[in-house]
Amino acid sequence: MLREMNLPAAAPPAFVLDSHRTEGQPAPKRFDNRWVVFPQDFPSAARLVSGGLRRVCLVQHGRREPRSDLAHVLLRWQQAGLEILALDLAGEASPAPIAVAKPSRFRALGYRALVALGLRKNSAGGFGALVPSPGAGGGGVWA
Repeated sequence: MLREMNLPAAAPPAFVLDSHRTEGQPAPKRFDNRWVVFPQDFPSAARLVSGGLRRVCLVQHGRREPRSDLAHVLLRWQQAGLEILALDLAGEASPAPIAVAKPSRFRALGYRALVALGLRKNSAGGFGALVPSPGAGGGGVWA
């Protein structure tokens, strides 16, 4: 679909995230597909500004405030001078500026490790893995 749009090489970036990425509770023998984003997953504000961007628009359904993990990214961008706009597809007609609230443990050492502790890591180094049955040994594949 994107190929057919013939976007110019200089088109601004777009980042698409699952709005339910941090929700749910892992259950035995079920795949835990929760995940989070970190500032390192996105270009820095300096890189965005050097590419000519001056503002960013957060588009969501049913809310204007960013989820906590994304707030760590957006607040850094905001502090570096990028304007942050928000659009709630459930009600608003156009994007409006927001002030990103400081999330818990903002810029704290070990934030990444603390967040990742509650998520299942897979063998490729990313998030997402089967939840073992209670009392099952580690390291194997669960059926």
